[in-house]
Parts: sequence; structure tokens; C-alpha cells
Amino acid sequence: MKVNEQLLSDYTDTLPFATMVDLAPAGQFSLDPLDFNNTIELGSDWLAPKIITLHENATIKLPNGQSLRVELYIDYYETAALWLAREVAREYLSMDKRSSHYQELQLPDLNVDYSFAYNAISPTLIVQEENKVMRVSLYQTSSDYNIPVDVWVRTFVDSIK
Repeated sequence: MKVNEQLLSDYTDTLPFATMVDLAPAGQFSLDPLDFNNTIELGSDWLAPKIITLHENATIKLPNGQSLRVELYIDYYETAALWLAREVAREYLSMDKRSSHYQELQLPDLNVDYSFAYNAISPTLIVQEENKVMRVSLYQTSSDYNIPVDVWVRTFVDSIK
């Protein structure tokens, strides 16, 4: 484990964004029993006073009985200035566009300062609202059902507004 990383099961503070449990409000949710797959890393510096990296592995059992295996990766920043948040968001996109699997995804109007979605192995959202930036990748492995991109994107966007 990294120096500032801890098991998600040991973390007790409230997070400033949605997590896996928010994707399954009507279903059952269980984190992967292997704790080392569910971690949070906290950091800060003078350009970004709050930096959070989250990794969750879970199974969601929907009310209709379908099961959904999901991996969630989030990089979250609260920056010292609005312009810096915009640059962080653009830099993430610039880096990820280099992926050989890169494919742009269409987004509805999300009423935020900046948003972009693409597929690069898994669907990924970059969203910036004021001085907050979040990069969310949601990898779903289910033959029964997958949460549609426009549904999970709204969950995460709404959580940082």
C-alpha cells in the first residue's frame, strides 16, 4: 500500500462525491471481500488542497435479481483556483486521448463548467464544476445488465454540484 493510502473499510469521513453505493440505491451492494481492492488515497498540495483517489470493487444485486460486477476508479481534486481546475480536466483528456482504445462518447447537457466522456478500455467521465475536478472510470462486467453511461454520469456529476 502507498504511504497515504488506506483501506476503504477504515475510512470514516464523508466523501465529497458519489461512490458505488450511490449507483445501487434500490439494489443490494457489497464490496469485494478482498479489502486491498477497495482503497482510498488522500493528498494535498498548495495547488490542490484536496486530492482523493478512490478504487472500489463491488457487486450490485438489482431488485430484478440481476447481478452487476463493477470496478470504480475516481480521481478527485479541489484546486486553489478555477482556471487550475479547468487545466487539470483538460490535461486528463489530453493524456487519455493517446490511448489506442480511445473513443469519444456523447453526453447530454450536464450544466457544469466542463464535461467530457470517452471509452478507453472502460467508459470514463471528466467533469469540472467550479474548482472541483473529477475523473471517473466505471468498468462493468456483466452479461445481464450494465448501468447506462448517461445514468451513472448524472449520478457523479450531481454529486459535485
